Amino acid sequence: IIVGENMKCKNCGARVEKESSICPNCGATVNKNSDYVLLTNQSNVYEDIYSSKRKKNNKVLTKILAVILSLVIIVGAGVGSYLFFYGKSSAIDKPKLSFSSGYGVINEDEQIVYVTIKDSSSIQYIHGVNLYNGEVNEKTIKKQEAVSSDYNYTENVDNSFRCIFFDAKSLNLDKSGNYTYTFEMTFSNYNDDNRYTYYKTVNFSGNTTADVSDKVFDHSLNETTTEKTTSTESSTKKEETADYIYNTYWYTAPYNDADSYSISAFKFNSDGTFTSTDYSKTGEQDWVVSTNKGEFKIDGNKLTISTSDGESDELTIDKDNQTISQGKNNLTSRKYNSIKNAEDFFGL
Repeated sequence: IIVGENMKCKNCGARVEKESSICPNCGATVNKNSDYVLLTNQSNVYEDIYSSKRKKNNKVLTKILAVILSLVIIVGAGVGSYLFFYGKSSAIDKPKLSFSSGYGVINEDEQIVYVTIKDSSSIQYIHGVNLYNGEVNEKTIKKQEAVSSDYNYTENVDNSFRCIFFDAKSLNLDKSGNYTYTFEMTFSNYNDDNRYTYYKTVNFSGNTTADVSDKVFDHSLNETTTEKTTSTESSTKKEETADYIYNTYWYTAPYNDADSYSISAFKFNSDGTFTSTDYSKTGEQDWVVSTNKGEFKIDGNKLTISTSDGESDELTIDKDNQTISQGKNNLTSRKYNSIKNAEDFFGL
């Protein structure tokens, strides 16, 4: 359709200059000899429309896939975390520990029921020990009530756990029967967040009086006593008359000021050296245990000790009564050296 000198685009109806061959509005070819109008970018337009829709659809699909992938990762991480943290103890075998058990007497008059732990260097904490009447295990334990949870323990010189025991007198045992008890012990190891529970059954007779101190306490600080050979007969005789000082630990008088406690145990060796085990604690804190070494000399009834840092002290020995005194206080002779013994002096 010609309007004056101009035409109308048959595609969009826009006015097109007479000389123009392309509609400035829609880009259609102006064909003056045909009623058919072909958009010059028709194929491109359809391609663009398709591409636009495809890109839009791809974005939607990408978002959906991203959401699905995120859910898979989250669920997978959750399952993995659960298996790692909660399924770990079931997936990993319980560390192997071996035990021996029994009943007897320590420190001459304390009756105990005990379990000693072999290869205990991996144990970092004891999380509780219960004593049950009879033989129980992890399947039947829920039906039982503990007879006692008031346990004691001793350590080795390297601070690894050695023995766990209960005071047998508190169990109100008579002297005629046979008894069976089960220890339920829960430990955690170094570099391991899990807690592992072990069971050990003890069978014993109520009239057992065997001394089990050697099993309960660590004596690796003990040294074999040998007679010190000297060049003169008189000096040899002097050493022989003081042999009693080598066969025991000598505990100093316990010192207690408010909630502070300290005590030392001397072990004299026949070669003229000694080891001092020093125990101290404040309040409810754990005992701090340290050892010092030094030398000693006997001159008459005087026993002089000196440490490597130059400190010295003078003790008095009484060969007739077989005692050692520090000032007005006699040192207490005890065959065994342990935190348990240190606590006994304070009634802890």
